[in-house]
Amino acid sequence: KQISIKNKLERRCNKENWCKRSDDAQVLYEMIASAFGAKINEIPFTMLAKELPIAMVHSLSLYEKQALFTIYSGLDVMDANSSATNEPPLDRWIWKNKGVRPSGRPVVRIKQFIHFIHYFPFDDLSQKSIDFKKDEYLKKTRIPISMINLINLNAIIPFHYIQQGMNENAVSTAINSLKKLPAEKNQLISFLKKAGLKIENAFDSQAFLELYGHFCKNKLCLECKIGNEILCR
Repeated sequence: KQISIKNKLERRCNKENWCKRSDDAQVLYEMIASAFGAKINEIPFTMLAKELPIAMVHSLSLYEKQALFTIYSGLDVMDANSSATNEPPLDRWIWKNKGVRPSGRPVVRIKQFIHFIHYFPFDDLSQKSIDFKKDEYLKKTRIPISMINLINLNAIIPFHYIQQGMNENAVSTAINSLKKLPAEKNQLISFLKKAGLKIENAFDSQAFLELYGHFCKNKLCLECKIGNEILCR
């Protein structure tokens, strides 16, 4: 499982060359944006974060952030045609709504993202994970705990993996952080639990999801220890 977590972290950190860049605040900002987009809208969210870098928006008021992101996202037709900015907004068509639950639609996620970055302490990048119970600023964001956990999994923990040098000690730190988070709740995790796999926390769920994505999806059963064990029964 440790190797699976390392592979997952490496793949995550190599996106957008995040692991090779030195603009730490912007890297974390883009990783957070990517996490809000999830798989289905990861690309437009990352593009939005690049169009509106943290250095530009950090000092703006919440209202100013909302107005600017609305214009640049292209999701509001009236604002998208506004001449308030010389930069072209993103094209409306790149955002995907089909098959997305109401709580995960781009308009909703963008609002959540704006609130999160408005209150998140970008001046202190030392947090190895964020805790809904301890970090008071999170209550102002009005973001559900499930989304906070996803931000931890896909942004905060990978970012600190980069910060620590992406070595074995960094892997151990990431694993310790993952063990403090609950396992994701989705159909695949439910299926794996029913199959008899012990999944108690995010370390377990992330490791098994990585194994599933690499071995099961590609039908590499003979190369997988679990697959070999099942086949030899």
